[in-house]
Amino acid sequence: MEILITLIVLFVCIITHSIASRLPVLKNNNSVVLFIMIGSIFGLIYAALLYIMQGLTLCLLSNLLVYAFGCELYIFIFTMTIGSISANLLLRLRNHNLTIEEINRLYNSKKMVSDRIQRLISVELIAESDAGLFLSSKGERLARAFAWFRSFFRHPM
Repeated sequence: MEILITLIVLFVCIITHSIASRLPVLKNNNSVVLFIMIGSIFGLIYAALLYIMQGLTLCLLSNLLVYAFGCELYIFIFTMTIGSISANLLLRLRNHNLTIEEINRLYNSKKMVSDRIQRLISVELIAESDAGLFLSSKGERLARAFAWFRSFFRHPM
């Protein structure tokens, strides 16, 4: 029964994120950060309610792990569809047929790099000046975190 409640909490959290990301005030914010905030609030409230109802038990911990896994899966799925060439191509082909030449124009490497740069600028990870592109303070923190994770997992730079 608790697993069903956990899945309901996760579902309500996802619906809340979906609604919040469409609000004009929040529409241009980073979707991942917005979901982390919403997911954390729901998770903390759910954890508090479980703790009040049953104390610190293995059941509480397992339900929170299922909730956290569901949140991570949701983030993975929606970030994958944002940046995936295959997913974007399938969605375009769903709307109308494209020729190979049209696909090559849509996905030429210069346009893809330009689109990614614009996306990084829009989420304020990089900025543009007369001298070129540079990391913002937010981008610098993220780059430091990436470097730490690469080092921790012993991946070469």
